[in-house]
Amino acid sequence: MTKKKELSPQKEFARSLRALAKFYEEHPEFRVPADVRVYLFPEKEELAAITRALAPCEKQSLGGNWFILQRRFGKKLYIEANWTRSDVCERVVVGTKEIVEKVPVSFETQTKTVEVVEWRCPQTLLGREVASD
Repeated sequence: MTKKKELSPQKEFARSLRALAKFYEEHPEFRVPADVRVYLFPEKEELAAITRALAPCEKQSLGGNWFILQRRFGKKLYIEANWTRSDVCERVVVGTKEIVEKVPVSFETQTKTVEVVEWRCPQTLLGREVASD
């Protein structure tokens, strides 16, 4: 009896994507999703290698806490590599500003000083130093 060679996770994933593509080609009546995103959550040590592999890619941020590299394949398919922003960028206080806010305990208007920050990301990202919002 011949033992079937096991595929690497990458080859198995590629095979699955081809099967999905074939399904859509064979079933035109089947609705196409708004978009498809493949989410990766790699270790910060993988940042440089993933940046090279995803090139050309775009930098995104989500909610101030996530650093995302996104590569688009056509109009509806994306790969997104996600890191906690503090894992890959340096938080730098570049100033302060005063904001007016209502404080829920006393419902009084107060002015307070808050930090104005930038996230300075390594030059290896997208081939240049990038400040992200």
